Amino acid sequence: MPVPSSRFALLLPLCLFLVAFVLPRGASAQTAPPAVAAEPPEAYAYTPPPRVPNVTLGPSRRGLTVELGVGLSHTTFDSAPTYAATAPIGLAPINLGVGGFVSRDLALSFRATGTSTFRDRGFGIEQTVLAFYGLSAQVFLTDRVFVSGGLGLGMLFNNPYMPAAERAGAPATFGIAATGRVGWNVHLDREWGLSLYAEATPVHVDGTNALGGAFGLNVQFY
Repeated sequence: MPVPSSRFALLLPLCLFLVAFVLPRGASAQTAPPAVAAEPPEAYAYTPPPRVPNVTLGPSRRGLTVELGVGLSHTTFDSAPTYAATAPIGLAPINLGVGGFVSRDLALSFRATGTSTFRDRGFGIEQTVLAFYGLSAQVFLTDRVFVSGGLGLGMLFNNPYMPAAERAGAPATFGIAATGRVGWNVHLDREWGLSLYAEATPVHVDGTNALGGAFGLNVQFY
């Protein structure tokens, strides 16, 4: 029977075409996974670096301050032959300052300072002290350099512990005094400093004008 065989011959290539090309494409379209959108990278909150506290380097000038100093001195009198010295160089007795820092560069203190002269009275050595007691302001221009000045009580007296004190006969006198000082720190530490200083102390007592000058070493704690 020719007719069925001819139809079969026509359908066979069509079936092979469907099996080879159409069905695989349909299956792949059905089994392909859906496209997934890419997730954005995880966002992190910005954390600023820690703040470094302000640290003041160098000497810690704050709170209580104490000064101690000693040196050499020279004292002149305009009209007081009683106190005329036989030695041109005297001793700047131990001077003391106690106070506190108002700011890092300014301190207010009570100071006791002065100069002295020596005189041979023939029956022993007499030491006459020209002293200042009063308030003083100290200003640090730099960590190394400072200046200070003050007003207060002036006193002129003989050292009672010297051999000629009992026979000297010059009574202690009081008046007004001032002081001016400049210093340079030769050594600095966090809590203290060692300085060279030069100081002038004018005093007016009992009608007599006197001027004392001193040069020495000073240690200051703060």
